[in-house]
Amino acid sequence: MLRHAVCCTFHRTTMPPWTRVQGLNQDEAFTRPLGVCSGISDTLLQVTFETSASDVSSLGLLSSQNVARAWLATKKLHPLLGARVHERPDASGLDFVVDEAHLNAVSSDEIMFETLQSDEEACALVDKLMNGSRRLAMGQLVRLWIISLHRSPSTSPSSTSYQLFLYMGHSIHDGVAQTTIVRTFFDILARPSSSDMYIPKDNLETRLMLHLPMDDLNPSRKYSIARQRWRFAIAQVVHSNKAAAWKGGHALPRTITPLRPENLPLSRTFRHQLSEELVNRVLKSCRQAGITFGHALPVLVQLAYARILHRLYAQGALSEAEWTHRIAQPMHFSGPLNLRPYLDPEWLATGERAVNTLPAMPVARTLPRGSLALENPPFDTLLSKGRFLHRCRIAKKQTSDFLNHPLQTEFAQILRLPKLRKARSNALNWRTQLAATRTKGTQGRNLPLGTTVPEIALDEHIMAMSNSCSTLGDLTTKVPAEYPLNGPPSLGRLRLSSIRHYLRCRSAELYLTSVSYRHKLQLVAFCDTRAYGETLVPEWLSNLGQAIEWYLGGTEIQTARL
Repeated sequence: MLRHAVCCTFHRTTMPPWTRVQGLNQDEAFTRPLGVCSGISDTLLQVTFETSASDVSSLGLLSSQNVARAWLATKKLHPLLGARVHERPDASGLDFVVDEAHLNAVSSDEIMFETLQSDEEACALVDKLMNGSRRLAMGQLVRLWIISLHRSPSTSPSSTSYQLFLYMGHSIHDGVAQTTIVRTFFDILARPSSSDMYIPKDNLETRLMLHLPMDDLNPSRKYSIARQRWRFAIAQVVHSNKAAAWKGGHALPRTITPLRPENLPLSRTFRHQLSEELVNRVLKSCRQAGITFGHALPVLVQLAYARILHRLYAQGALSEAEWTHRIAQPMHFSGPLNLRPYLDPEWLATGERAVNTLPAMPVARTLPRGSLALENPPFDTLLSKGRFLHRCRIAKKQTSDFLNHPLQTEFAQILRLPKLRKARSNALNWRTQLAATRTKGTQGRNLPLGTTVPEIALDEHIMAMSNSCSTLGDLTTKVPAEYPLNGPPSLGRLRLSSIRHYLRCRSAELYLTSVSYRHKLQLVAFCDTRAYGETLVPEWLSNLGQAIEWYLGGTEIQTARL
């Protein structure tokens, strides 16, 4: 069974839009290729909310009928929620299929209701979804859980706590789309008798035009086919020249094992909370320095790496040869970018990733090996605040150059294609070998899947990515706390208190993001602990939090000099 949905098509200069086909029960249906920017992970959004017992009983807010009604209305507004994925008979690619039958019905396993006794039981369910048998399939890309939490008596006995689990395939959404879906669903849910405002005014074909692949939204499609091909060819040459500098690099120490059915990735999520007062100081420092927190994040991450590797070196866990090699390597960080404003101005749609390359990791060269100070070097011995700001500006320029380049949408496609080709090749290889071994009765033993990602690039022509970084930003305005929206205060039936993100990780994955909600900012790390273990990433996050406070927690960053 495939661990992740495989979403891969190859670049075309004339990818067709949605095509009308015959659906189930003779209903209207449409299909299109997935596109080059469809993700290959599963994500879980955990939303904790409250509502009064009277609203639950008298209005039936969380009854199966009202939840199904709200979800059906949400699916009709966002029809990819009802999409299925169909593999072409020749295995040349995958297509979305959306039909009225799936949008107008809720399948038996689409919405689940659970009653749990504690937060620990909720965490156990999260772990089961992230590491157990995959609960999504080609024919079901979204599932919902409504969790009733009956804890021990609390300070507010008139209010009951609930959680929404929104479990989705990344092929049909990104972080921006996810917040829109949650906002829409809760607003409809809180209006059990007045949701006419959410009845779609357009037919299905028109609504699907809001769900086009980035390929179809590239502004260069207004040019002739010949000119499009020239632009893509030029972008390949320019990208190839830029990529020539993407060599070397290193990541956190980890254990890489062949990917087999008995040792699949073990997904874990670690969090580090920053105080509201510190967040305000950090944002003020960024504004004064003319950077964003996203520009500073790769540099801060690099400093957290430096702390970890200094400790390992001081304790003898790194050999002299490995240490010498690491401190001479640049560090590469990838991260998603929101490209919506850069696509067709008549339609705004998707996101892609860029690469930030920073100079070699800062080293406390004045501290002898074996000294206690080397195990936890002060930040001012690693990098001055002036040099820190200089590296932030390097990251800012690299991101700006990518976004402002006239061929940046072509670059996005070029960056994505190798990953998807590799994912498709690995998945087909896995499926073929798994079928063969099951026929022989070996239950999938000795099934390596593809190649592994290097921890250190020992070959100067190979790039080792340190990790992926992103910032989800402040979700407070995107996902308001009270519903229904724009209703009188007395109508505040649903109140959201927290939002948490989870990721079903790929092998050896380490993904860092930051997200703020209701004045609380968290650093969140998703990782495969089969590769990194249970202690290294939390230590890395703690060092990252300390680096944020040291470099951005004061006002002196604006006057720092090289």
